[in-house]
Amino acid sequence: MEEITLKARIRKEGEKLTKETREIPAVVYGKKIGSIAIFVNLSELNRIFDKAGESTIINLQVEDEKGKNEIYKTLIYDYQTEAIGNEFIHVDFFNVKMDQKIETNVELEFVGESIAVKELGGTFVRGLDSVEVQCLPADLPGSIEIDISVLDSFDKHIYVKDVIVGEKISILTDDTIVVAAVSAPRTKEDVESLDEAVDSDISQVEGMEEIEAEGAAEGDDEKKKEKESNENKEKKEKKE
Repeated sequence: MEEITLKARIRKEGEKLTKETREIPAVVYGKKIGSIAIFVNLSELNRIFDKAGESTIINLQVEDEKGKNEIYKTLIYDYQTEAIGNEFIHVDFFNVKMDQKIETNVELEFVGESIAVKELGGTFVRGLDSVEVQCLPADLPGSIEIDISVLDSFDKHIYVKDVIVGEKISILTDDTIVVAAVSAPRTKEDVESLDEAVDSDISQVEGMEEIEAEGAAEGDDEKKKEKESNENKEKKEKKE
């Protein structure tokens, strides 16, 4: 497993961030270390997150106030980003013990080419983006590949039970859930049926009949007023 290291430093109480340092607040916690407030470099975090994601062990090298470094084996447990720009504003690191199994989600990476999509014109349907696994930290994969080339017809599905992982990894996600499939293209009849169903649904919306009746009544009132106005106008012209 590739070693990935991220440098950090202890966050002093009341210490404020500056734009020059490009740092963000973070925390590393675990059963034996409690919770330690730190700063991490945003640029380095972006680089490592793009490479490692949330399911790769990160050696978090934390420098204390005296310049001494302590390395913690961690996973990115949670993070917050800006609403606009999606830039990190805070990260939680979880300190793992290499001899204790962990449970975490691992991203699914879809590879290959489906004949049902390429030659039959179907649409690829992704059922899951990740699965929950249990294993020792050293055996944790960065991602799990799903070969979609087996989807050569619209009847074929890939289930969680079909996902291939090493013997040291257990998948905790329900094995009956569909991971991937290919839906058939809609026929002209399907589209027409859908249009009819939409029209039917609109007519059955609660209160629609009352609204239509009110609209018709308002239209009748307007016509009546217009007729009376024209009759009054004709009477006036006759008198003149």
